[in-house]
Amino acid sequence: MTSPLSTSLSLAFVSLSSLALYTGSASASTCGAPAARWNPELTWPAACEIDVAVDGYVLLEGEPLEADAPGGEGTLEVMVQRVQNGQPVETFAGSVTQPDETSALFHSERPLAPNADYVVVAQRRGADGQPVGDRFSSAFTTGSRTLAPVRFRSTPTVQVERGEHERHECVTDACGQEQCEPTGETVEGQLVRVAVPALEGGIALKPYKIEAELQVKTPSAQAPVVATATVAAMQAGQRSFVTVDVPSLREAGEGCVVVKATDAAGHEVKSAPVCVPVAAETAPTPSQQSAESDLSELAYSATADDVRDENGAQVSDAAGGCSVASGAGNASGFAWIALVLGLAGVRSRKHTR
Repeated sequence: MTSPLSTSLSLAFVSLSSLALYTGSASASTCGAPAARWNPELTWPAACEIDVAVDGYVLLEGEPLEADAPGGEGTLEVMVQRVQNGQPVETFAGSVTQPDETSALFHSERPLAPNADYVVVAQRRGADGQPVGDRFSSAFTTGSRTLAPVRFRSTPTVQVERGEHERHECVTDACGQEQCEPTGETVEGQLVRVAVPALEGGIALKPYKIEAELQVKTPSAQAPVVATATVAAMQAGQRSFVTVDVPSLREAGEGCVVVKATDAAGHEVKSAPVCVPVAAETAPTPSQQSAESDLSELAYSATADDVRDENGAQVSDAAGGCSVASGAGNASGFAWIALVLGLAGVRSRKHTR
């Protein structure tokens, strides 16, 4: 194991200027790589951190630039080198991806050497290739461990609910990613609510991407019906919920949900399928629809015409059918009111979760 980094590392920072930096793909036209409109301000591993995993990941983050900041549409260059006695002795080439608009993730092409000292240098460059802003540097020391795999701390749980689904319009962008926007329209039906347990492992500083896929099997179907997965973000150590709309079914079946979690580096884990019975969608028959219509008209008639006060006079409908008369009243009047309220309750329950 090399000795801890000392002040002689400043010599390494000077000598790095004569070496070619690795250029990350960060142009605005590249899929998944927004322009580098930010300056690196901190890293993971943190400055002077020891016992760093040897997988070769370095995460840089910063604050967004002002709209008129120079070189905002340029690229971010990142380089990682092993140093001894303050001098660079080995360069680790790698790739740079951007989890979001103000962070970059470097991954070396090969594992880092264990129990060694490293320096990471990042430099933002304008569209003309010229350096912009201050060069950022940090140092760390590896141990001999590797990153822990991404895993769920427990098993996801699912339950079927009935409620209103919000419709979304989805299009595939130029990078092959599906982008969905709410339409403001809702439709009543079944949904599966998935309780996602806490996650750990991998690159835990950035949110994990959560996807829940539902497959419904029915007795007569030759192939399962696959529901559109729901995508969400979840921080390490926290629990969350996602919902998946259940497709309209002509017969009851079994729905099985698989939850996939992916970290910023692409490491993923899938849960075992969790299954639950799913009911068929039952549309009202013509006779049921007719009876419901008759009851609706009867309720309106009772509210608007047949509610009377204690003297037998008709109660005014000036309050929109919501007037309340005090006094003893007669039995038939209270019976009508009870019927109306009962009918209203039946109808309202049909449209609530």
